[in-house]
Amino acid sequence: MSISKRHHFIPKFFIKGFTGSDGKLAVFNKTKNQLESKRKSPKQIFYEWNRNTFEINGEETDYVESLYQFSEDQFAPIHKKIISNNYKIQTEEFFPIIHFLGICHYRVPSQDERAENRIKKSTNDELFFKILKKGNNEEASKDLYERIRDDASFIESSKMMLAVSDFIKADLPSNFSDWKIYEAATNVRLHIIGDNPVILNTEKDPNLYKNELVFPLSNGKTLYHVNGKSIKEITPEHRVCADILMFIQSEKYVCGPDKNYLGTIARISKNYNTPNGIKSLKEKVFEIFREN
Repeated sequence: MSISKRHHFIPKFFIKGFTGSDGKLAVFNKTKNQLESKRKSPKQIFYEWNRNTFEINGEETDYVESLYQFSEDQFAPIHKKIISNNYKIQTEEFFPIIHFLGICHYRVPSQDERAENRIKKSTNDELFFKILKKGNNEEASKDLYERIRDDASFIESSKMMLAVSDFIKADLPSNFSDWKIYEAATNVRLHIIGDNPVILNTEKDPNLYKNELVFPLSNGKTLYHVNGKSIKEITPEHRVCADILMFIQSEKYVCGPDKNYLGTIARISKNYNTPNGIKSLKEKVFEIFREN
């Protein structure tokens, strides 16, 4: 049986939320430091060949890609509702939204090393797995656990468990009110998406969901985690600063619906791509969060 080869670390359905009226995106190639001459479809961006293909017992398998696909299927219909006009999110829909954010954060290439280190340091309970011997149900040896933790396919599949573990430890069902979705006016729906899409204020806590963050859901809608605070007015300057941060923290590609806007963000980012510049940007982006 044939297996998939083109593996998107940001799903195609999600990328579609950032396309223009032609269903395609303007693309900035950071490796080449230039705008691509041709617009691309969601299929053509944010993927790696065989990223989730692994060899097990001498055979290639894409089971990890299937696991990601299952998770994406839970969120895709909700995302479609979110990016439609005037849809009010139901409380029970926040779990797949937040879980998708976590998976999207941990699975992108720029987070590979950090995610791997955390997985190797996590306990079995934190990753929700236990190995028992067949017949007597005795737990497997420490050596076997260590060998499994070093396995590339286990590491990749466990990224989904990091998001679940963070969710449980953060007690998010009691704090769904800390998650806000805001919509931009129709004439300024230009938000961009990069290959490292979650903007964190500071990483004071290793648990992703215990930090203030910004996550664009489409070129017109944005998810905020206020972490016990509230949001004052979201200005055009705030949105531009968030896009500049998105551009700077992306590694290879940044996309958006409008080529001219993307090019402008690329030019402005050169003035901020320093430790002090990034600090200044984050202050501007997160100054809309205020104590209650």
